[in-house]
This record gives sequence, structure tokens and C-alpha cells, in this order.
Amino acid sequence: MFNSIAFKNFLESLQLTEELLDLERKCKNPPLKSEEITVQTLLGSASVLMVSSFEFFLREMVEENLTCLVSNTHQISFVRLPEKMQVCTIFNSLDQAM
Repeated sequence: MFNSIAFKNFLESLQLTEELLDLERKCKNPPLKSEEITVQTLLGSASVLMVSSFEFFLREMVEENLTCLVSNTHQISFVRLPEKMQVCTIFNSLDQAM
């Protein structure tokens, strides 16, 4: 996971979020009336960026891992499967065909 492109992109996005939070930390706590909108905007932007970055990370991570799974498939001869599995597969195929 730590070598994945998705994880590296996620860390870069979190750095952007951290920069927004650093700007917010420079404001007084509680913020002055003139800074309230700025603080709310910075915190809101950081929240949206964190959530969207995490969502994008999950999507990229799934795609990376699915690609790995798809490329490592091995075909197994049908006759080597257990008899119950063969029967079940045949009946499921017939059901779908009908």
C-alpha cells in the first residue's frame, strides 16, 4: 500500500490540506469578527479537501488492486473442480440460459 501511486497522491493532497490549516492557525482563537468568514472558509475548504482526497484515494486504491487481481488469474480445468461445484455451475448456467 505504501508504494502505491494512490497513497502518494493522497499524501500530497493532505499536504495541501495542512497548508490551509496552517493559515487558519495564524488567526486568533477565537477569531476576530473581521476574520470569522476567513476562518470558516479555511476550515470548510480543508474539510472538503480531506474528504474528497480520501474518496479519490479509495477509488484509486481499488482500481490499483483490481488491476493486480485481474492480471494474476489462473484458469482451472472444469473437471478438476469438486463434483458439487460442477453440478451447481451447470445448473446455474442452465437457469441463466432459460
